[in-house]
Amino acid sequence: MNSSRYVLTKDYDPSIYQFFSEGPNGLIKKIIQFQIIDIEANLYNLAFGDWDDLTQRIDDLVVSNNRDKQKVLATVAFAVMDFMRNHPDAVIFAQGSTKVRTRVYQIGVSLFLKEITDSYKIMGYVDMEWELFTEGVNYEAFLLSNK
Repeated sequence: MNSSRYVLTKDYDPSIYQFFSEGPNGLIKKIIQFQIIDIEANLYNLAFGDWDDLTQRIDDLVVSNNRDKQKVLATVAFAVMDFMRNHPDAVIFAQGSTKVRTRVYQIGVSLFLKEITDSYKIMGYVDMEWELFTEGVNYEAFLLSNK
């Protein structure tokens, strides 16, 4: 994946990554966190959003509109690859906080589908079933694992 991306730093917790989006709305701190859902299944939720200093939490509903969506998506994808390198048996669950955000994730997957499927298996959730990701299908959620 040769897209332009932001520099990531890892938090004290190796499952948390951070970077700063830069654009017309200034520098915005973004957090990517891999949260364990099921230890036995090695299943992690991909949490992503702007850091809210007031609540000390990720805000996954705010629209920062910093006009850098491609660069942000590439940065999140790089964090996923790094996490998978360090956790080769992990399965990552991803779903946007809204339908629109899930669609943005799907567009990001579609943009890099060839590169993704070289190393990873990606599944999409639709009609109450998991299926191999296919372009053109509107999925509700995604699962990613190493091949």
